Amino acid sequence: KVSVLGLRGAGQVSEIQINGSPMTKKIEVSSKEHTYVIGLEDEEENKSVMVEVRGLEMLVGKDFNMSWKMGIN
Repeated sequence: KVSVLGLRGAGQVSEIQINGSPMTKKIEVSSKEHTYVIGLEDEEENKSVMVEVRGLEMLVGKDFNMSWKMGIN
């Protein structure tokens, strides 16, 4: 499982690539939007997205590059 925190976007992930190649294996992608406030004086809510990718079937410790596109707010 790979978890990425603090992303900006709408949370809809598409076109996942590993080492520059499109994913052909069946993987599970989930995303969750988080709302937070920075500091006590800042009353404006900020949003970030957490994305989890499961089922990559990659060796632990092996270097890889993962990229994807997601919607932007």
